[in-house]
Amino acid sequence: MEREFLEKVRRKLEEERRSILEIYRKASDTLKRVEEERQEPGDTEDMGQLEQTKETLSKITTEELRRLREIEKALEKIREGTYGICEMCGEEIPKGRLLVLPWTPYCVKCSEQVQSFGSYESEEEIITPPPDIEIKRDDITED
Repeated sequence: MEREFLEKVRRKLEEERRSILEIYRKASDTLKRVEEERQEPGDTEDMGQLEQTKETLSKITTEELRRLREIEKALEKIREGTYGICEMCGEEIPKGRLLVLPWTPYCVKCSEQVQSFGSYESEEEIITPPPDIEIKRDDITED
């Protein structure tokens, strides 16, 4: 693939990565607050709402972390020179697809097959943030 196209995709991937890290940070902060509020005595309805909020935030975080892993993998492929090749069939993924889903590891046909059979990732792999990702907080300063 030409350098200009790869640079455009790399910028999109890095922008999406920053966005996900921000979502993850906010969700993480909210989960902490929900946990703190859960420790306080309250009525059954409040506790139910807190539990539902926690569950919803956990789902969002899991999906975002999954995409973050896909983005990291795509960036690595760009560095290695293997970006844009379907992991399943070995064919080149159309550029139009890569512009819409720059983190996708599959062409459309193989993606449909993977979706129909489900993912083989373990839940632990999905929900654990990558070890090289440092989530920085701008709202905390050291004095």
